Amino acid sequence: MSIQEDQIRLTPSQLEELFKILVFRKGKWKNITAASKKLNISRPTIYKVLRQYPQGMPIKPKKTLPKYFEEWEQTETAKAIKELLSERSKDPKTGQIVFRLTRHGEKLHGILREAWKLKNKKDPLTFDLQDFLFFFGTATQAPHVDFIDPQTNKIDFAKAVALRFTMRLSRDPDIKGLIDDPRFTTKGLKREAGRHKHMYLEPADIIKVVNVINEPDTLLLFFLGILLGGRFSAFARLKVANIHRQAQYLDLYEPKVERTVEKDLWDFALEFIWRYIIDFNRTDLLFHYDLYEYNERLKRAGKDANIAFELTTHVALKHTCITLMSLHGIDIDVISEYVGTDADTIMKYYRGGGKEKIRAQVLGLPRVEKTWRQLWVELMPYFIARYEHIKPYATTIDGIKTVKPPQQVRG
Repeated sequence: MSIQEDQIRLTPSQLEELFKILVFRKGKWKNITAASKKLNISRPTIYKVLRQYPQGMPIKPKKTLPKYFEEWEQTETAKAIKELLSERSKDPKTGQIVFRLTRHGEKLHGILREAWKLKNKKDPLTFDLQDFLFFFGTATQAPHVDFIDPQTNKIDFAKAVALRFTMRLSRDPDIKGLIDDPRFTTKGLKREAGRHKHMYLEPADIIKVVNVINEPDTLLLFFLGILLGGRFSAFARLKVANIHRQAQYLDLYEPKVERTVEKDLWDFALEFIWRYIIDFNRTDLLFHYDLYEYNERLKRAGKDANIAFELTTHVALKHTCITLMSLHGIDIDVISEYVGTDADTIMKYYRGGGKEKIRAQVLGLPRVEKTWRQLWVELMPYFIARYEHIKPYATTIDGIKTVKPPQQVRG
C-alpha cells in the first residue's frame, strides 16, 4: 500500500521513517525540516501526508521496554522509590487519582536501575562496601566509567546522591554508617552553578559568526537574540503585528515567565527587521522553523567560525546579550526587566567576563567603555552586509523563502 495524493507516493517504509522523526507537541507537528532533510522528502509532501493523517502515525511500531525493566520493578529498591517518592495527581483522561514518581524519584529510579544492571542485577538495597567502591572509585581506581562526570573526572553528583539514597535505606547499620564516610561524600562533586558564564560571544566572535550564517531568517534570529536576550520560545511566537515601527518597540511574549516584555529599539535596528519583513513577504510569524532546526544552523555556524564552544539559541543569544549588556554599562536591574530574568539568576548563571572592568575600577586604571548603543552602531554594518550577500540566494519553498545550499553562499 502507498499513499497517493496529487501524484505523490510514499512507501510504507518511508512513511514509517517519517513518523519516527516527526513529533506532535503543543498542538503542532515538529521536526518537519529535519525529516525533510534526512529522508529527502519535500516539505510540501510532508504537509500533504499530515493532512491525510491528522491523527498521527498510521504505522506506529509498538514500543516495547526491555524485559529487564520488568525485573527491576520487582526489586526492593524500585518499590521503595515508588513508595517514598510518588505524588498524587489526577489523570486528565479518566479523572482518577493516580500516583506518579516525582522528578527526583524518576531520576533516582533510572540511575539505580542502571547500577542494578551493572552489578549483575544485585538489588542496590543489598549493596555492600565493595559495591559502593565499585561506583565511587578509590584512591587508586577511578569511579565506574558509566558513573563518572567527564568534566570533573569524579563520580557524577546525581549518581552519587542516588547511591547514598540506598545507603540511608539499608537495613545494615554498617552500610548506613557509610553516609558519613568521606569516601562517599557529595561535597565538591556538584558543578559550579554558573559553568556557562563564560559561554558568550565577544563582539569579534559575533562578527565571525555573522560572516558564515547562510540563511536570512537565522541571521535575523541571531541579531534579535543578541540584541533582545529573549528565549527561542518567545521569538517563535514573534509576529509582524508585534512590531511597532513608529513607536520604536516590539512586544515579545515570554512563555516561560508568562508575560510580555516591551523591547525598545533604535531606528536602525527596526529598519533592519523591516527590511527582512518586506523582502520575504512576512505577514504573520517572522520565523517558520523549530528550535531543532535553528540550533543545528547555529551549531554549524559556530563550527565554521571556530567558536570554542557549541552555539545554541540559548547560549549564543541570551548569554551573549546579558553579558554584553552588563559589560557595556547597563545596570543589572535594567537588564533583568529588559530580558525578563530576575537579577539573582543573572548574577548566578549568566553574567560572565568583566575582568578588565574589575581591574580598571579596583586599580583605577584607564579604560575606554563603549555604550550598548555604540557597540551596535559598530556591529550593524556586518549584519547588513551579510544579509545583502545571502538575500539573492533565497528561493521560495512551501511559501517560505529560504536560502539555497550553504556551498552556494560561501564568501
